[in-house]
Amino acid sequence: MTRIIDKLLNETLFFNISEPILAVEKIKEVCAKHGELKEKETKTLSDGPVLKTISEFSVSNVLDRFSRINFFFVVEGRKNNVENKGELSINIKGEYVLVSGTKKGFFSRVFQDFYMREIASKRNPDKIVNEEARRIIKEIEDKLKNNT
Repeated sequence: MTRIIDKLLNETLFFNISEPILAVEKIKEVCAKHGELKEKETKTLSDGPVLKTISEFSVSNVLDRFSRINFFFVVEGRKNNVENKGELSINIKGEYVLVSGTKKGFFSRVFQDFYMREIASKRNPDKIVNEEARRIIKEIEDKLKNNT
């Protein structure tokens, strides 16, 4: 099995927001609409008047049997309870994954060769990842602006 991974996106967004913990959940809600969401870690830390939340998760969107796009999110929120001000940063990394099959049969090999030559080679992974990222980012921005 051959796996080709193109890392195509690394972007960070910043927001001023009053409730970072609630915002993290809204972001996950938006991302879950774009693929399978897998949570790696979510933690909330309190240090006196400062409340900090960190959430790491990924979203995987299967394009077909041999290819998918993955987005990895690290969301960090910080709120000062004394001033009632908060901030949120979202780091997004995107990648395009192409996997050739593992089947050994003649027809499977013929189809895999056809797929790699005729379909995968004509796709524009950068465009696919960036268009999906733009959709996700716009939805996140709209959700956070409308509910802050």
